[in-house]
Amino acid sequence: MVKRLTILWAALLAAGCHKGYDLDLRRMGADAGYFVECYCVPDELFCLTATRIAPIDQDQYLDYSLEFETWITAGEEFRLLHSLYHDGSYIYNYASSRRFDPAAADSVRLRMTAPDGTLIAASTAIPPQAELDDVRIEAGRLTAAYRPEANEAEGRSPERCFILSVTGWGDGGRVLSDDRLFREYTESGPVSQHYDIPSEARLGAPLDSVAVELKRLTREGYLYQLSVKEAQAANRDPLIPPTPLHGNIRGALGIFTSYTCDRRVLRLRTE
Repeated sequence: MVKRLTILWAALLAAGCHKGYDLDLRRMGADAGYFVECYCVPDELFCLTATRIAPIDQDQYLDYSLEFETWITAGEEFRLLHSLYHDGSYIYNYASSRRFDPAAADSVRLRMTAPDGTLIAASTAIPPQAELDDVRIEAGRLTAAYRPEANEAEGRSPERCFILSVTGWGDGGRVLSDDRLFREYTESGPVSQHYDIPSEARLGAPLDSVAVELKRLTREGYLYQLSVKEAQAANRDPLIPPTPLHGNIRGALGIFTSYTCDRRVLRLRTE
């Protein structure tokens, strides 16, 4: 599956976004404004995308040249530089050479000043480290086991929201990509999730390996991803009423959040 939860910026053109979702930003409000998206991931560089949203009666287009003054505080405050960054899957127009150390702070804050002087601000908790206890495949069924309460520390927000992703590769590259679980837990205890792997006939190629990713999100990030799925459904079915995107940013549409991830890869063929 994709490396990040970040919406691909083609979404702003209603062409698609993360996990293949289709979004039409004309459904997200009649007024002009800004869209900001940033995921703080342990040991990864701080990257952010910011752009303008046109009014409902105008065409949407991407403008990576907009100059925002952008600062993040994660233990200490530092500035993100404006340029064009590409990590192989996503495009960002603000980044820092710093990597996110979750031990340096209990939360992360964002502050920005838009080209017209609009103040943009957000903060996020840091989820505990996601941890898979066991992943196995038996008789075509994948089982992933984990504990929602794993790695929680006193005084820190538990953030028990999860997405489980399954990705498979064959001779022709990636042949399987599926997000199997969106769930928020309120109780503790071991959890096992099951996924029936499609047959070779359905996939069109034999599987060489399967990767399982367990992402642990903040509740704001979880609600944002759910709203993206709902917006996708509304965009594809005219009978479903438009759904606004959930967000946590003051002064802009979008999300500033953090998630942790644990990943296992199972080799199915060794020849």
